[in-house]
Amino acid sequence: MNLSRVTSAAICLAAFVLHAAPTLAQTNLLPLPSKAEWNTGRFKIEGKFGVAFHGARDPRITAAITRWRLSQAAIGLGVGPNRRDKNRSLDIDCYAAVRGQTQSVKDDESYTLSVDEHNVYLEAPGPLGIVRGLETVRQLTQVENGQFYLPTVEIHDKPRFAWRGLMIDVSRHWMPVETIERTLDKMASVKLNVFHWHLSDDQGFRVESKVFPKLTQMGSEGKFYTQQQIKAIVAYARDRGIRVVPEFDIPGHTTALLTAYPELASAPGPYSIAHNWGIHTATLDPTNERVYAFLDKFFGEMARLFPDQYVHIGGDEVNGTQWSGNAKIQEFLKSHGLADNNALQAYFNGRVSDILKKHGKSMIGWDEILAPGLPPSTAVQSWRGKDALAAAAREGRFAILSHGYYLDNPISVSEMYANDPAAGPAATLSASEQALILGGEACMWTERVTPAALDARVWPRAAAVAERLWSPAAISDTDDLARRLKIWFPLRTETQAPYGGAAAAIPGTIQIEDYDRGGEGVSYHDFDGVNTGEGYREEEMVDVEPFDGGFDVGYTRPGQWLKYTVQVQNTGTYDLGVRVSSAEGGGSFHLEDETGQNLTGSMNVTVTGSWDIYTVVHASVKLRQGQRVLKLVEDTGGYNLDSMAFTAEK
Repeated sequence: MNLSRVTSAAICLAAFVLHAAPTLAQTNLLPLPSKAEWNTGRFKIEGKFGVAFHGARDPRITAAITRWRLSQAAIGLGVGPNRRDKNRSLDIDCYAAVRGQTQSVKDDESYTLSVDEHNVYLEAPGPLGIVRGLETVRQLTQVENGQFYLPTVEIHDKPRFAWRGLMIDVSRHWMPVETIERTLDKMASVKLNVFHWHLSDDQGFRVESKVFPKLTQMGSEGKFYTQQQIKAIVAYARDRGIRVVPEFDIPGHTTALLTAYPELASAPGPYSIAHNWGIHTATLDPTNERVYAFLDKFFGEMARLFPDQYVHIGGDEVNGTQWSGNAKIQEFLKSHGLADNNALQAYFNGRVSDILKKHGKSMIGWDEILAPGLPPSTAVQSWRGKDALAAAAREGRFAILSHGYYLDNPISVSEMYANDPAAGPAATLSASEQALILGGEACMWTERVTPAALDARVWPRAAAVAERLWSPAAISDTDDLARRLKIWFPLRTETQAPYGGAAAAIPGTIQIEDYDRGGEGVSYHDFDGVNTGEGYREEEMVDVEPFDGGFDVGYTRPGQWLKYTVQVQNTGTYDLGVRVSSAEGGGSFHLEDETGQNLTGSMNVTVTGSWDIYTVVHASVKLRQGQRVLKLVEDTGGYNLDSMAFTAEK
């Protein structure tokens, strides 16, 4: 266990308990529970606060208690040993254990927490309820004038939806093990329970296969997870009550796979790993029996690494160019009575479903797989709209929602919070059909996200999704959510170091005025340049995150602007250097002063060929002595801004 990570989380808790208003303590929970009856008393935590455990034993409970002890100790609480005496202890009772059983979508996560002036009692019908309840106890812990306490309360809690997930793409940008574990820790803190791991795409194949070693030898550029690491992460997630659902994208998004095994492609190779984004033409050949032999062996190997019932096959954005250009494949369509490429993909999906079933797995895919002939046991993940979610349920399939939960898109906290899987087309379903909607997943595609930027892009919006999927539908107060997000994900404003570390450069400060924690801080403004203050709305969004020692600005639109403050020692002319990248299109921006005067004219960004390849755009700027609040305004899009600095001209 990484103690530094636990301590870091506990320090965040300490900051919360030291500054939270005691009168609001009862409502700072995230997500909010199903039912809570608050009282006015307090359970004072004095001496060493021990644990009295009763009932069924389970390794996940033991691990959760250990994490709770470490978090309490890190904020200065004395934590005593386990003991049978429940007086002045956290008394835990689990009715039944499911040791050795694979976690599933059917697991009971409910719990009851009772706190009065003398006792704290946590009970649950299963281990996952205890795991969830301990997170609630952790969040409830308060301090006032040096006295730790819990508010008196009776909580009866259970999730509204059984599938509450977060998808992380590790193919476009590699995420090391410690980043994945840190993400799992944060998921557990807000009661998310499915880690959807996007492990293969055009830009990399990230899992070691001992049956097909070339997948990582040729398809990963050395960045992949060993089987030992996979097993460790699956165990790490299980300890936190989180299922791990792997995704291996087929038949499209397979450039990395076909770099290693080009004989499985629909068009002759060779292939090489893609270093740009978008929809690529490389596609598996659904008419080639060697493809199914390969997948049978591969999924058989992966089934031993990933115990979850589900394996995600992707199935999205299949480019039919290779299929349409292959005479043999077109003849296969005719001889098998397949109307078009969509029907061919449905044929492929059916064959893959049979392979997964052979290995004890069920198939899930993005909503493009929803087509006539899809095996009834297949679950559908809706990303292009809610219609597919409802359509899948009407066909008797399990369905989950990701449309409106894409973290790489400029979607606001309030929009994500209002995005209910059961609303819209799903509201017209029968009760039995609505029961097939399992929940939803926030999705973090990483075309423009590095490990250093991941936290700022995922949180706190994923926490808003977590509450939407856990708490009752009637809990919908966006302002109160914003208040609680600020407690758990505090604001910060930091000085941004100039790119290159030029000694003569004037470092500036990008200022934060929202709770998105966009890296080094950001000011959100709308199209007319009026600062609307706090509130995270799509039309005002400027996305900023830490990147390579500076910051990274993306997903802006013309007219949006970033506030940048510098302290100018001497009036004079300065060189403004802005480090930018552009994979496609290029763009332009300009700098304005406090009065709206354009100081630079248009600063043009040419295409650099990749979001990871940078150039520096320069302009000469006259600045007056004193604190200057400047605005970097977008004129046309198509670039990422990495860092900026002013240097006195000689």
